Amino acid sequence: MPAPMVGMANPASVYCIQQGGHLLPQKDNAGNEYSLCQLADGRVIEEWALFRQQNRPPQP
Repeated sequence: MPAPMVGMANPASVYCIQQGGHLLPQKDNAGNEYSLCQLADGRVIEEWALFRQQNRPPQP
């Protein structure tokens, strides 16, 4: 019997929600799913782009 899958929250989705945004699920022409984040000020940005902009690793 296969082990049950344990779901983990997408960190980019969690970050969007923490910033007061809400997720807009999308699907590209190939059927791949992704989400946009609509922020409280009305801006819409791809969730991972938002996450990477605000969570850059420290430079050495």
